[in-house]
This record gives sequence, C-alpha cells and structure tokens, in this order.
Amino acid sequence: YAAEFTVHDAKWTTAFFTSRTGSPTATVAEDGGATVLEITERSDEFSYTKRVTVGADDRLVVEYEFGQEGLDDAYLQLGWRPAVLWLDGAGYEVTTAEKSEEGRMTYGRGDRRVLWSGLREMRFSSIFGTWRIKTSHDMTLYDDRDKGTFFLGWDQKLADGERYRETVELTLEASSGSIGGIKVSDFEWTREAEEGYARVG
Repeated sequence: YAAEFTVHDAKWTTAFFTSRTGSPTATVAEDGGATVLEITERSDEFSYTKRVTVGADDRLVVEYEFGQEGLDDAYLQLGWRPAVLWLDGAGYEVTTAEKSEEGRMTYGRGDRRVLWSGLREMRFSSIFGTWRIKTSHDMTLYDDRDKGTFFLGWDQKLADGERYRETVELTLEASSGSIGGIKVSDFEWTREAEEGYARVG
C-alpha cells in the first residue's frame, strides 16, 4: 500500500510525511533460508526502517522502526487497504483485549464503519484462501465498502526524538480450489461473455 505511512497533526490539517510520495531505498538478502527485504527512508521530520522477512513456512514478518524529529504535534497512521474481494463475505475470527469473536463478513454488523478496534489477532477465510495476522500494536479495521475499500491499521502519537518498534506477522494459506462442496476444475474467459458472465467449464 503506497500510503502505508502518513505523519499528520492531531486534527488532520497537515500531512508532514507520506510514503506515497517518498523515495525509499531497499536491499534484499538471504538469511538462513529466509529472504529479507529491508526498506529505509528518511525525511527532515520522519524516518523509518521496514524489515520484511519471508520464511520457507509461508510466514511473513514485518518489523518496523520509526520516529519523528522536530514536531510538537505529530501522529502516525500506519496501515493498509485489504482488497474487498478478500474480505467481503469471508469467515472471520478476531481477538481483541476484551474477547474473541467469530462470524462472517457481511453488512449485518450494523453498517458500522469501525468493525473492530483493539485487534491483536485476526483470521479471514474466503474462496481465495486464509490469511492470519498477529500484531504487537492494537489495530482497527474500518469498513469503507461503500467506497470500494477496507482499511486496517492504527494511529499513534509520536514524541519528538523517540524511536518506536512494532511487529506484524502474516501467514497466507492459498485456497485448494474446493470450498463448500464446489470445485472449480476449469476457468475460461471468452472474447464475448454471455450477458456479462465468463464461462466456467
């Protein structure tokens, strides 16, 4: 997600930094059978290092280190926009500080924009597969399906000169192709779809 990092004031009137327009540098290395991507960026007000480790067990670990300098009123929004197709209608299991909850992602949650806050662990399963996230920082999942998106992340105050460290662990299990007793054995796009539908054979 291009705007993974956004540093702003408390009232969101000024954006001091956004990774959407940044110029990061990156290196790739091998470490004990794992591939490590390290991304670094520094501006006058904000700097971060993002270390992404992909292991042989399909587990991805993202380690963040970041901080700001010289700002009296600074907050960091850190997050991503999961694809709607991955979450819409997916089964879920989420854990917050208060409780665990299971169900299915529909509009039947009272059409709330904030679906959950205080998330530390979550699992979503759909036709595409299952993905799990564990984080060291409480996260919030926003439902913006009316705008064609979700947002998963957090917002935190940044003290001048202090460095912060957070970790996000992601595991993805691709679908086997069999869900709910239906197996897709062949999929063919034709030049002219009938009434807007592609043919499944």
